[in-house]
Amino acid sequence: VALPVIVVSEAIGEGIGVGTASYLGRLLGAKDESKVERLIATSITLMFLVSIILLVATIVFLRPVISFFTTDPMVIKHSYDYLLNMPMKSITKTNYEKLKANILFNILLKN
Repeated sequence: VALPVIVVSEAIGEGIGVGTASYLGRLLGAKDESKVERLIATSITLMFLVSIILLVATIVFLRPVISFFTTDPMVIKHSYDYLLNMPMKSITKTNYEKLKANILFNILLKN
């Protein structure tokens, strides 16, 4: 029951992280430090805004989504409790990990 919700949440985080990492790599290659700083700030802001939007959407639509997959009240209760905190956690974790990996990789390339 939880997997489809988690997969969508992770996909959004991966998209932000991969897009940011790709653009960051190009900016670092072009040695455009001012845009690098702005991109990192924008990426972190976007990460938190998307997380908040997904959190609100999860609170509003989670029960109907879970009810689509099962009618068992116990499963619905446990799924709701489990999934309530997933969008914020997965988006921030995914984006942060991609951004951190790209920054470390580019630092290694510079040295």
